[in-house]
Order: sequence, then structure tokens, then C-alpha cells
Amino acid sequence: MFRHGNDLRVRVIEFLEKGNTKSKTAEVFNIAKQTLYSWISLQKEHKLLEVKQYTSIRSKLNDNDVKEFIDMHPDWYFYEIAKHFNTSDESIRRAFKRIGYSVKKNKRYLKNQTES
Repeated sequence: MFRHGNDLRVRVIEFLEKGNTKSKTAEVFNIAKQTLYSWISLQKEHKLLEVKQYTSIRSKLNDNDVKEFIDMHPDWYFYEIAKHFNTSDESIRRAFKRIGYSVKKNKRYLKNQTES
């Protein structure tokens, strides 16, 4: 997700206050109309420049531990690995992706139905 800086917010509000329409302002600055409406309401509350910082979500899992465990138990399911590490299946899926492992996909074999 992209966070717009304070300088852009100020320029957009100034452009709008010069008499330009909301549609034209959103088009010129290449922002969504909903973003513009949010900034206008923030400006009215004098909170336009109070930008909240994003926090990154860090994994609780150590990739080396997960990799060693998977190498020792390659046939375990996600839910079994998740139970061992006391986490969710989705966390294990993301760990697989970070490590560079892929999941084996089973193919369905259909019987040849041309013979009667």
C-alpha cells in the first residue's frame, strides 16, 4: 500500500482552494476521489499533516528453524507444521514462500473411458 507524503497533501489542498474542482484535482494529481475527500475532512479537523506510519508485520517464525523442520518432516501437512510451531497455517505458507519451497501438487489421474 502506498502512503502519500505531506508535501503532496498540502499541494493538493492548495490546488483545490484556488477554485479547481474536486474531479480535476484528483485527475491532475492522480489520486482517488475518496483520498481527496478524506484529505478535505482531515484539513477541516486540522489533522492533514498527522500521517500515521505503517508498521511492518514481522514473522514470529525463524526461517532456519522452519527449513530444518521441513527437511526432517517433508510429508507433514501445513496444519501439522503449524501446530508444532504454535502458529497458523497461513504463517507456514508464507514461511514456505520466503524459504523458496513449493508444495507438491497431486495430479488427478482419470481412467481412459474410451474402452468399453
